Amino acid sequence: MAVRVMLVAAAMTALAACGGGGDGAGTAPSTAATSAGGVTATTTASEVSAKIINASSAADESGPALRPLALSPRGSRITTVTPNSVTLQSDPGDYIGRGKNYTYSNANASFSVTTNRGKLSFVVTGDQNWRGDFALPSTLLKLQPGTYGNLTRFGFHVPTAGGLNWSGEGRGCNTLTGSLTIDSVSFRVGSDALEAIDLSFEQHCEGDSVALRGQIHWSADDRSSASGPVNPPPAGLWAPAPGVTPASGSYVYLVSDTGDFVGQGRSYTYSRANASLVVTANGGGLALNVTGDQNWRGDFIAMNTVPQLRPGYYGNLQRFPFHNPSKGGLNWSGDGRGCNTLQGWFVVDAVVYSGSQLKSIDLRFEQHCEGGAPALRGQIHWTLDDENTVVPGPVNPPPTGLWAPPDGETPASGSYVYLVSDAADFVGRGRKYVYTRTNASLAVTANGGTLSVNVAGDQNWNGGFAAMSTVAPLQPGYYGDLQRYPFHNPIKGGLSWSGDGRGCNTLKGWFVVDAVSYSGTQLRSIDLRFEQHCEGDASALRGKIHWIADDTSTAPGPINPPPAGLWAPAAGATPSSGSYVYLVSEPGDFVGEGKSYTYSGANASLGVTTNGGKLSLNVTGDQNWRGDFAAMNTLTLLQPGYYGDLQRYPFHNAVKGGLSWSGEGRGCNTLKGWFVVDAITYTGSQLRSVDLRFEQHCEGEIPALRGQIHWTADDNTTPPGPVNPPPANLWAPAAGATPSTGNFIYLASDSGDWVGGGQSALYTPASSTVTVNANGGHLWVTVGDVGGWRGDFVTMNSLTQLQPGYYGDLQRYPFHNPVKGGLSWYGNGRGCNTLRGWFAVDAVTYVGSELKSIDLRFEQHCEGGSAALRGRIRWGF
Repeated sequence: MAVRVMLVAAAMTALAACGGGGDGAGTAPSTAATSAGGVTATTTASEVSAKIINASSAADESGPALRPLALSPRGSRITTVTPNSVTLQSDPGDYIGRGKNYTYSNANASFSVTTNRGKLSFVVTGDQNWRGDFALPSTLLKLQPGTYGNLTRFGFHVPTAGGLNWSGEGRGCNTLTGSLTIDSVSFRVGSDALEAIDLSFEQHCEGDSVALRGQIHWSADDRSSASGPVNPPPAGLWAPAPGVTPASGSYVYLVSDTGDFVGQGRSYTYSRANASLVVTANGGGLALNVTGDQNWRGDFIAMNTVPQLRPGYYGNLQRFPFHNPSKGGLNWSGDGRGCNTLQGWFVVDAVVYSGSQLKSIDLRFEQHCEGGAPALRGQIHWTLDDENTVVPGPVNPPPTGLWAPPDGETPASGSYVYLVSDAADFVGRGRKYVYTRTNASLAVTANGGTLSVNVAGDQNWNGGFAAMSTVAPLQPGYYGDLQRYPFHNPIKGGLSWSGDGRGCNTLKGWFVVDAVSYSGTQLRSIDLRFEQHCEGDASALRGKIHWIADDTSTAPGPINPPPAGLWAPAAGATPSSGSYVYLVSEPGDFVGEGKSYTYSGANASLGVTTNGGKLSLNVTGDQNWRGDFAAMNTLTLLQPGYYGDLQRYPFHNAVKGGLSWSGEGRGCNTLKGWFVVDAITYTGSQLRSVDLRFEQHCEGEIPALRGQIHWTADDNTTPPGPVNPPPANLWAPAAGATPSTGNFIYLASDSGDWVGGGQSALYTPASSTVTVNANGGHLWVTVGDVGGWRGDFVTMNSLTQLQPGYYGDLQRYPFHNPVKGGLSWYGNGRGCNTLRGWFAVDAVTYVGSELKSIDLRFEQHCEGGSAALRGRIRWGF
């Protein structure tokens, strides 16, 4: 019986250490002992249990109730560590657990435990990821055994009541109620470090009756971990059929079931002869990048307890990098396709390392996207010693039967680019094109095994031709089975021809280098043919490039004398002297709207500027226009002659020149046209005079806009001032409508006039606030406060002050012709968009530059209407 006494004494000692002695102090336990010092029991466990239960009954009732210690059965050591575990039971309808049960241990998950006074955070990382947070009432400064009820969601709980929250997989409660029971808890002796805990909980989301329940048993002494791969692997796993993989060398073989999204139901084989295979090993992970006709990436990760990949089966895997680290993961994706979620396995059949460097590996895998039955399967055989496999270069001589231009179709000499497009070809639009240095700019650049061709002519093209990555510089021969450059298979090479806003998304094609010469690394000449098919179509674009670095041919200058029969203004249609711009537009012409226009220094501002071989003209008059005329890029100054077959400036063929005439918000998107310089003089590089004719047709249409420009730098024509005395028939207020003396503003509006509303009004200083201001040739008048009237009256830009007289044929200020002047009367939320009108200054006085008095009449018609607003302003009298 001595042993019994020792066991009971040991149990009582353990109970006392837990604060469970009979002194009634009610002190909550801070450290829990979970063993009896390793004593081997020689009596029944029930006797010892009875003693402990009796002893625990003496605990202070004011603290949490203690549960009896669980002792090991006869013959075992009480210090045996129970494996860590987390079990979750979710009722049907529970949002968090989705009505499922879950069990986790060190063999299939990892646990992270953090404590802070009376709070515990518990994280599970496994096939699912969870987080639990548990907080005791804030009056308890350490985790203690007991049951804690009426808890709310942790983080938003009442501190004195406590809280809990279990969430994961993107799901959590907005609000919850629940309870927590700590069956046992112990800390390392002399510290706050948690040693072990047994805990159960229950939570209900959003006030529902359905629950999520869980039990946690955790001990810091559980050092168990996930097992390694299964070796030998299970029988019956997929392997490639005999003969389907290469007999030697590194390779990647893929086979995809019908319905598999990633592999698209196809088979693929890659070796160093047709793809780049890059393998990277890091610890227990392997990454493989395949760059070929398709681009793939594979990732294979062992369980986190395995420092390097080992032979065997890695099963029940999820998508890397969102996998369970205790099991490992995998992912095969490429060409813009991958799984959101997957289940799968991989087998390492053989692997060799030299230290941490991977030397060779044989690996098989299988993955199923989104829980589907169709699979993607693959085999990888890779050896480091295969890195030096030589990729074949171009086929020389090229295969017979490849396309070449018919005899006589290409220029007999000089550099050129020749293109011929099938009827349904998207890029070339079924047309034929020939470019030389006389009608286009041909720029050829070679860099290693890559050739770039740029054609800037009536159309703009870009060509890219890349040899296989092992070839530099370009070599004669056939480069076949090519994809679109620069998204091509670098082991094979690539090509692309695009332009005028058109190109292939994907293509198949070839090119042949018939001849090529270099001086060192500098390309001296090349003859190249190509063929491309967009989007898998049968229709093709084909081309021939012949380029010589020593070809110095250039575009010809303008034709002089110009061809006969070109348009010129009818006799008498243009002014007899002075600078002018004359325009005549055919019916249907969008820019000129079928009208004729004549501008001179008397009715418009004509601004001419030159820059090298380019002339720009700005007309600011009743309409506003801009013209641009550019010579071929070989000329530094405009020369007399005919510049033909032109496109819209600045999107023109620089070798031919360009033009554009636009204004009033109208212009061509595309155009065809010509201009002729009949005469031109310079002093040095400064233009002194020019006579120029032009014709343009918008959008390929027949109606034309034509014009003649005559300009001399010595023309000092200025617009006339106001007509004084004014014409006799101008409007004036009826007798008696206005005061005979004093200051006033009088308005008379016709029925139908939008601004004045068909009413008359008289404003005097006694009835309204009237302000009159002048600055140079600009007079502005306001009547009333915000929402009242404002009037603006502006002279021709040649005057510095208002002068007596008639200012006629005016437009709306400030969008008026500055050579004539402008006006605008508006207010009360109403005004003209466009207007025609006049004003007459009957009297005006200044002292220096300060306006002292004015007497002014005006008339305006909105939007071309007949109804008028008229007015008289008398101020300063």
